[in-house]
Amino acid sequence: TQEKRLFVANHWKWCFQFAEIVKDRLNSSENVVWAHRLEMEEDNLRFAIQNAPTNSRRYQLITPLTRFWHYRGKAHEGRRWTVYALENRSDVEPIHLSKVLNGAGLFSMLMNDHLSAKNYYEQCLALCERENIPEVMSTVYNNLGITLLDLGDREKARHYYNQAADYSRRLNDKECLARALANLAGLATEDHRFEEGLRYYQESYKIKQEIQDVRGVAFIVMCLGVVEYERKNYLEAFQYNQRALTEFHALEDRYNIFMCLSYFVMILAESSEPEQAIAYNEALESLMERHDTPIPEIERSARIEKLQTVAQTLTESQLVALRREGGQWSLEETLEKILKRDVL
Repeated sequence: TQEKRLFVANHWKWCFQFAEIVKDRLNSSENVVWAHRLEMEEDNLRFAIQNAPTNSRRYQLITPLTRFWHYRGKAHEGRRWTVYALENRSDVEPIHLSKVLNGAGLFSMLMNDHLSAKNYYEQCLALCERENIPEVMSTVYNNLGITLLDLGDREKARHYYNQAADYSRRLNDKECLARALANLAGLATEDHRFEEGLRYYQESYKIKQEIQDVRGVAFIVMCLGVVEYERKNYLEAFQYNQRALTEFHALEDRYNIFMCLSYFVMILAESSEPEQAIAYNEALESLMERHDTPIPEIERSARIEKLQTVAQTLTESQLVALRREGGQWSLEETLEKILKRDVL
């Protein structure tokens, strides 16, 4: 009926405007308040996506929610809705289609389905090139680079990160430029070109401060900890990690909390309490499962390899006891144990 159509249209409009407002606040110090407000409206948002007045409107609403699903560790939710939308691409403007393709790639990547991510990103890039959508192109260059790195193609990853940086500078897209610089820094760090990596991180850090990206600043602090870890400066690595973890805890950013915990396990495995790394790793694995928030498989592989070396120095009963201990910790307990430490 006309009345029902009017209700659906007005309901969608309210949800879209609300999601747009929240999206712009998710990198700020107000993140937690606005994320909680959005979570209170999740049933409304799902209804609005499912019953959008047009296919194009469905795509438009999914786009501002992508950042929320990412930061709140809701990769399954994000993947569900982006894939659902992509089943019907009729009457959707290229700009909206490109953003949802990029979102589908992001959530596939977060769930370690790198081949699907690559497919979505390549579709998105082809569309952006064909329709001349540079603002999405710079983002998808970055994301495709991350996925190719996960698939082992370092040189192509480097190429796409540089493309992302070039496009971002041209568009004056500071948020995307900061991400590209951080990705280039990560590659340099992995290649043990530490000074180059630090230069990229410092430039990225300055941009993130300039645009008041609280989450982004915390991310660079976490990455600086990785540089110090790779240089075998374990105390400095721990101090950076602890600072980043404090910020991510305040932001309730589960995904990056678990990234910090993963790096903390690596630091512990090579410091004064290697056996404790076993307990913290068990806590991390259990918490990721309980909160349904995976982190990249490539991070897990490096961590598990380190722990195998530690495990060889312990008896089977010691291993069982440490794993039982860590597996029982809540997220708050685990964070409190790390954040109250003065030393490693």
